[in-house]
Amino acid sequence: MVESTPLTQTLEKSDNTKQYVVSLPGTYPLRPLEPNAIRIRSIILSLTANNFTHARLGYILGLWDVWPAPPSLPSPYNDTQKYGRILPWSYAEVIGSTSLHFPAGTKLWGYMPLGTHPEDLEVTIGHASEHSLEVSERGRHLLSIYNRYLAYPPDTDLPTGKHSFGWDAMMRVLFESSYMLSRCGFSWAEMPVHPLGTKMRWSNDDTDIADAVAVLLALSRKTGLSFPYQLRHGWLVSKQPRKAIAVGLAKSRVFSEIAGLFDEVLLYDDFTKSDLSGPLGTDKATKVLLSNFGATSEADEKWASVLKPLSARLQVLLIGSHPKVKGRGKLATHAKDPASGIVQMNMTELRGGAIVTEGEARHFDLFDAEWTRFKSEGAVPGLKLTWGKGMDQIRKG
Repeated sequence: MVESTPLTQTLEKSDNTKQYVVSLPGTYPLRPLEPNAIRIRSIILSLTANNFTHARLGYILGLWDVWPAPPSLPSPYNDTQKYGRILPWSYAEVIGSTSLHFPAGTKLWGYMPLGTHPEDLEVTIGHASEHSLEVSERGRHLLSIYNRYLAYPPDTDLPTGKHSFGWDAMMRVLFESSYMLSRCGFSWAEMPVHPLGTKMRWSNDDTDIADAVAVLLALSRKTGLSFPYQLRHGWLVSKQPRKAIAVGLAKSRVFSEIAGLFDEVLLYDDFTKSDLSGPLGTDKATKVLLSNFGATSEADEKWASVLKPLSARLQVLLIGSHPKVKGRGKLATHAKDPASGIVQMNMTELRGGAIVTEGEARHFDLFDAEWTRFKSEGAVPGLKLTWGKGMDQIRKG
């Protein structure tokens, strides 16, 4: 059988909005697999704003190296100083294997290549039995979240269950970010974990947002939608914030209202209103949690400056970034100072802290149950999957 020429996506590192779908002639024949290795090919891919967040953090977290450029990548795209691959959370199929644990046909969910080019992984089983961990030399310097894959048996029928698997590809890891913020970062039931990890101090007073006002920027984003869902559906009423307020663009206002998760929906420019204490429901005794899930330029700074005098305590949480915002915002530069009240979230460190607190198997069992419940209840009202097919659809965006 003659294999078709594989395709891959690559981005300009200096301008992540410039993407290219590139043909990879010379890929075949493939080299023999190493022992305990698998060969995979992506089959269900997700395209979300989270891809751009990863691109912006590519140098800091080593994400440009998770899946290096294929050897057959032609010029000029093989210039790794200028181009790189930032990839989606997706499903892949094992098309070749020398591993006893992951035979051909096994399906894997994780941080996968965006393209049809086969990739090789050296893997082992994690403490949670359905998880596989990459142990190749290439992956040893990466954060653990990018080396962990969920494995499904060869008889798993992805096309038949594509609605559920589509949600996994698009939103599972984003939902997990908010789940961990809710369960661990702002926990009242168990030992709290700082959003940046266990080594940072994080007191019960820091985690307490009962009767606080939660102002949430960029709520049309998937992580932004997941967090208020957790607040409304996963918390005791007595522990919930007094109000959850969405702040975003005019074009996403109706969607935010349809979601049914917010007490108020405001626009970014509403920070200029003369009296925000009314719609916000704040007074001098109120704690305000300002969370940025990927707002447009300087929105978090503007809202922080207005909210601070309207509250007893302003706590700022930085989670995502907007694809067109260049560099780190001013608030992010203060995140390492505990006295600033500004906290940066790192999902890998937060997950690591949660695993230390709960135990690995228990942590993933609890999350899987919550994720299954979220999907079975219809996910977020108004949010629907849009399907495309083939790399031409990727090229169109």
